[in-house]
Amino acid sequence: MATLHMTEASLQEAVASLAHVYRWRVAHFRAAVTGKGFRTPVAYDGKGFPDLILVRRPFVLAVELKADAGFLDDDQERWCNAFANGVVPYDVWTPREFADGTIARVLKDGPPPNVREFIAYAATKGTPT
Repeated sequence: MATLHMTEASLQEAVASLAHVYRWRVAHFRAAVTGKGFRTPVAYDGKGFPDLILVRRPFVLAVELKADAGFLDDDQERWCNAFANGVVPYDVWTPREFADGTIARVLKDGPPPNVREFIAYAATKGTPT
């Protein structure tokens, strides 16, 4: 299947819209322009926090979004590792997962029943490019 070419912003809008169709609550903390460029007002360890937090009882998902050529920076990797052994599944979604229906399936049905299965499911997708 061909990859859908989307910016991270357009992927975010598409995911949030689809999440609302399936009755998820969606949170995103938007950056603001300051005298030093774009900054997201966070405190403590907030730098690199996932792009979206999705909640639909009984599920909570933490999702980092990346465009076609995106990659996790060091702060995002630290959040990925922090979520990896917890009860909130963390995943990286790209236009590829949007195009192949993976994102729609997770939003429609929820993630697999337990975190270990979700991590196994995420591992089968390979590393985002």
